Amino acid sequence: MNNQTSSRLHQGVQSVIHKISAWWQAWIRKPAILIFRRLKALARPVISLIIRVVRKVSPKVQLFIKRTTALIFRLLKALISPVVELIIRVVRKVSPKVQLFIKRTAALIFRLLKALISPVVEWVIRVIRKVSPKVQLFIKRTAAKILQWYEVRVVPILEPVVRVMRVIVDPLLKPIIKVIRKISVWWHALPRHKALLILDWLVVIAAVILMVVIYVPQRIWAEEETYRTESHRRMQIIQDAEEFYNTVRGNYITDGDLLFKFISQTHDSLIADTTFADIQIVHVDGSPYRVDIPEFLDYQMDTTFSVGRQLRREVLDTTYTVTLWNDERAAYDTIFINGSGGLAKVKLDTAFTEILGRSYSNHSEVYTDYKWNRFRLVEPELLICPVTREPFIISFDSTTIELTIASPIVDEHAESRYVVFKFRAKDHGKIVGGDPSWRNQ
Repeated sequence: MNNQTSSRLHQGVQSVIHKISAWWQAWIRKPAILIFRRLKALARPVISLIIRVVRKVSPKVQLFIKRTTALIFRLLKALISPVVELIIRVVRKVSPKVQLFIKRTAALIFRLLKALISPVVEWVIRVIRKVSPKVQLFIKRTAAKILQWYEVRVVPILEPVVRVMRVIVDPLLKPIIKVIRKISVWWHALPRHKALLILDWLVVIAAVILMVVIYVPQRIWAEEETYRTESHRRMQIIQDAEEFYNTVRGNYITDGDLLFKFISQTHDSLIADTTFADIQIVHVDGSPYRVDIPEFLDYQMDTTFSVGRQLRREVLDTTYTVTLWNDERAAYDTIFINGSGGLAKVKLDTAFTEILGRSYSNHSEVYTDYKWNRFRLVEPELLICPVTREPFIISFDSTTIELTIASPIVDEHAESRYVVFKFRAKDHGKIVGGDPSWRNQ
């Protein structure tokens, strides 16, 4: 990338920062300043009261707060100082507008935190003021006991822990600090145009990382939902096959392969022989099975497993005009009959006299065709969980007479995605006694 391209890219980044700063000034900073001024006026008496309360507490409590605060700050300083030093050096290198933007943003965040914490502190103080002197004495004594326990039990343990942490952390931080210093020296030695070019590329990389962090998890969540839906579909197919097996055999079976072969063979027999009903024999892998085939079982199987297709067809309607003798009125009644089936029933009536005429009309109707893609329970994938590639767990409890079809995922199944992300599939549920656990989710 030449200097001209780098200059244009830098100008574009500066323009974006200027627009963000202008939007911040117009829409957020001014209203926020007004709100925070009012909050400050409300919170100032509370803060003053807190300061007076802290001054009036016993020296032991003050010493406890002082020691705890010093310990926390020492730990934070040992861990954060190198990072803060690097951030300060980077901020010093950026333009004054960016420095001003960072300064104002930090001030706004601090004011937000202050505005959120002040009402809580005020409420705590009001509660303490309202309690009885006995409760205040109890709180004071309890605090003294806690302080004494802290000084006797906790402080002797924390001091050697802090010393050990210093011994462990200092050797680890020294090489990191050296690397940061070398990077700082190298950065100061760079020409201005190269430094700007690196900053521009860092902005581009940060934008790409931001897009990845936003869109990749959404894609993973969609994948998790797809697998969950597919797992539910397969368990429901197994449940439906078990119900058909129970209809013709009177019991359930826990062998999924034999179950699918049996249902497929029964369905093929129903298609090949229209008289295949009542007590029959179905052969699966050379073994005979006695079955009791109810009426319309083939249609039930088609509508349960097959994927229906919406079709449209043209229908020719024939309307007949017939006369019937009415004994009560001693006259002929004229009625209209649609279709030959209706005409045949009317002819059986003793009052039927004659057909006066007929008319024809065409209309289109929509119907569902289940035969264009008949089901085939021969796919071994239907018995396997789409995530773990393990078979679904089919069990039958003879005491409760309930069939259970459960997912092999016990708690959670995790897989790596794009190095830094995780695909997590939790328990996909189960079907107990025909009732899916995910029905009310």
